[in-house]
Amino acid sequence: MANAKFDIKSVDIKTVQIEAQKSAERAFYAGVGVTDRAVEVLRTYLAEAQKRAQERFTAAQHDVTARVAGVQRNLSGFEPQALRAGLQTEALAVPGRVQKAVDANVANATDAYAGLVQRGEGLVTRIRRQQSTKDAVTAAETTVSKAKTTKTQATKAAKKSTADTRSSAKATSTAAKKTATAGAEAVVDAAEKVGD
Repeated sequence: MANAKFDIKSVDIKTVQIEAQKSAERAFYAGVGVTDRAVEVLRTYLAEAQKRAQERFTAAQHDVTARVAGVQRNLSGFEPQALRAGLQTEALAVPGRVQKAVDANVANATDAYAGLVQRGEGLVTRIRRQQSTKDAVTAAETTVSKAKTTKTQATKAAKKSTADTRSSAKATSTAAKKTATAGAEAVVDAAEKVGD
């Protein structure tokens, strides 16, 4: 590794920029993917909650109908109109109870989603604040600055000598190594934060 040579001619700044942009886009899309998965889980949960509520409603309707029929058979001497009115009132209250259950399930799903958002935001904040992330950002900025300097010097060196270019290229190579090391440390630290 110590004998590795850095050939400034083989470095294409546009390629480096394109690769960096692709890497950033992949990270962004991964975050969107997690969000999409969370939304999918919540939708599934809500669909199941609605299905359970509908099943409860249907079961309650059948129960009320069965009760009405049973009471009518057993109470031949009572006034059926009064009994029917009471049972109809009870039956009319069932949709309200079912709606309350659905609303509670929706509120639970909304709270769960808000919790995921808060958790994700907290994780991103902790990762951004950790020293290894700050070191990686600083190292990357230094590398970019040195790469610009190397490019400028390489352009000028084409007219002069190659000694300055080699020195600048070596400095850029060293900065890139430090950036990679700092980035690796930031990734390890960030991985340790996940799930906290």
